[in-house]
Amino acid sequence: MASDHQERRRRGGQSRDHKSVVTRGENASFNLQNDDGSGYLVAWTLSAGGKLFTPPAASATEKIPPSGTHEVFFKLPDEWFPGPFEGALKSETSDARLTLRLASAACPKDSGAGAPALAYSLKVQFNRYPDSLQKGLTYAIVFLIVLLGGMCSLYVNFVFPDRAKRRGLNDQLTEAQGKIGGLNEELASRLRVLAGTERRSLSQKVKALKWYEPAFEDQMARITIGLQTLNRRITAISSLGDYRLRFKDLQSKDVPPSILAELEGLFETTVEVLNKLTLMDDDFNNAERKLASIDGLLSNWKLDIATRAPKLQNNLNLLADKLIVPAAASQDSHLGRMRAQFTDLFEKLNGIKTAPPTINEANFLELDTLAFRLSLIADFVAASNLQDPKNYDDTVVTAARNKLADQLKRSGWQALRTAQNLTIQMGERISYQDIKKALTEKRLIIKTDRSEIWPFDPTRFSLEFYNPALNGCAAREEWKPVWNFGHSSDLSANSAEAYLKESAWTVSHFFPDSRTYTVSVTFRHPNDGTLLDSKGQPLTISEEVPVCGSGGKKAVAYLQRSRAGKLLTKGWQNLPALFELLLVLLPALLGLIAGAKDQLLKMDLFPALAAMWLIGFQSDQIKNLLSPAKKS
Repeated sequence: MASDHQERRRRGGQSRDHKSVVTRGENASFNLQNDDGSGYLVAWTLSAGGKLFTPPAASATEKIPPSGTHEVFFKLPDEWFPGPFEGALKSETSDARLTLRLASAACPKDSGAGAPALAYSLKVQFNRYPDSLQKGLTYAIVFLIVLLGGMCSLYVNFVFPDRAKRRGLNDQLTEAQGKIGGLNEELASRLRVLAGTERRSLSQKVKALKWYEPAFEDQMARITIGLQTLNRRITAISSLGDYRLRFKDLQSKDVPPSILAELEGLFETTVEVLNKLTLMDDDFNNAERKLASIDGLLSNWKLDIATRAPKLQNNLNLLADKLIVPAAASQDSHLGRMRAQFTDLFEKLNGIKTAPPTINEANFLELDTLAFRLSLIADFVAASNLQDPKNYDDTVVTAARNKLADQLKRSGWQALRTAQNLTIQMGERISYQDIKKALTEKRLIIKTDRSEIWPFDPTRFSLEFYNPALNGCAAREEWKPVWNFGHSSDLSANSAEAYLKESAWTVSHFFPDSRTYTVSVTFRHPNDGTLLDSKGQPLTISEEVPVCGSGGKKAVAYLQRSRAGKLLTKGWQNLPALFELLLVLLPALLGLIAGAKDQLLKMDLFPALAAMWLIGFQSDQIKNLLSPAKKS
């Protein structure tokens, strides 16, 4: 009897150049070759790794034909194979021993433990899974472990720094929020709204930052620049508020009205600059120059009197030519009626015309106030003559003249400002009653500066009359629109959002989420109170404003506001970025898998797993994918 290993057995009993493959759940086999002329009945056993396999009784013996071969089939139990996880990664190769013994019932000496035996040494590979499946599982597990290592690397190199940067940005935003809350209430509220919307927009951008997005660093840079711009805006608005308080205090002192008027003009032009949704460097530089002029005039207005004296003297001479020289003006003319109402002012101007005084610091205030009042009278007379110079009893002109007279007889800057507004109204031929009539008839609309509005996108709203002449006229400023944007001002747990309430003809606002809002406006007059409709209710102009294309579907709105809906929406929004990250990482990971698989074959299971994880963790290829390229 012989086998295909007989010659090797005779040369030392070892045959390590041949490897058999045995797969769990599948039949394995080996061939016995007999070169003798007689047949043999043999029993066999297989041992490996401390385990012994003895065929079941039904197939305990095999008959080898004379001068022939016999194939022996067997199936090993599960404990001979690697575990499910280890077997998915690699096969287990062991030295095995196949022992053959004679098992002849006719010859007791040729059977049992004392029977002649042959032992063959084999190299056997034990596969938990079929070869094709095992290769697929191996690559999948290696890929996942390398990916895990790479993700851990990204977490250490990007997520931790991201959180630190995010905390820094949030701290700056919180600080900005406090500054916005401390802005002077005397400022136009639209300036505070713009700062609040800009801060809120940056806050949402910080929340939307994803460390796994390739554009993360660029987004961080843009947010940082946005914060610098916001702080610059807040600083300018805060300075404007401080100067406004100083200006208010200055109004209670003996300050020439021409200086107060100049300061008012500087305030208005500075507000116009800062009222833009987006401020560029040139805008900031322009605003800072104007703020410096305001500061200088507030601090050193007395030093400016000497340079203003010649201008004041020239102004008084011009007024004398307008108001004193036409001595023949009848008492029924507009000028004649003004002379009758302001005898004292005209007498002083006549005295100045006769004996011009030397203007100095002692008399500058008195003469400047006189010139300011007479300038308003001259402008009002000119505007009244344009109405109809022969209709001296026109009720509109008479009522306006009486209002002007009442304000000019009062002291203080606010009275002069009101008188100035009345003069402008006369020149525009539009009174507050004209505005009231247009409001009562609802001859105006709400307009926005964009066709599509998105959440947290600052949007400018304005009220426009059908009659263009009413837009921007002085009489309009007597009425204060009160806006209601259809949602709570407390959008989050902070107080800065309270500034989203607005009272002006042009306002800025943002909305917190995607749905349809009802924006409404009521109107208030300082003397008449809230404007009422025919039913005695506050007259309201309203408009439905869809945000982010919302159609008002209740199911969609509910889903967007529910917790589950928010999670689904957030997950769905993150899918593109995650898919992009996977596409970026995939080539690098595939390049690492071959090296990781080599480590797996050379080492034991757990050291191999650790090595594969380190390959992913330490790979510069993966880290460089999300790191900005360094410019040399």
